[in-house]
Amino acid sequence: MRWAWDPTTSTGIAEAAQNVWKRAYRREHERRKKEESEDTDMGAGLEDKQVALAVRIKVIDDVREVLIEWLRGSDQVLWESFCGMVHRNFKKS
Repeated sequence: MRWAWDPTTSTGIAEAAQNVWKRAYRREHERRKKEESEDTDMGAGLEDKQVALAVRIKVIDDVREVLIEWLRGSDQVLWESFCGMVHRNFKKS
């Protein structure tokens, strides 16, 4: 997963090659990380893989809203999974 944040506009761009926010992915990633060398991170190799989902996230502090725009990708389930994860995380706070 790749993430770029612009604090001046409260806007970020996220790109993912797969569902990296899913619990099963995180567990598998941690298992592989323990088996491989210490220099492996979640962003490694994204350039070699096709981007499955790209989104723009804008935080509007005045009205306490988060806008999410689907920029790239064709997997509706992946998009809905991402939106659900964002919704759950912002609902907690």
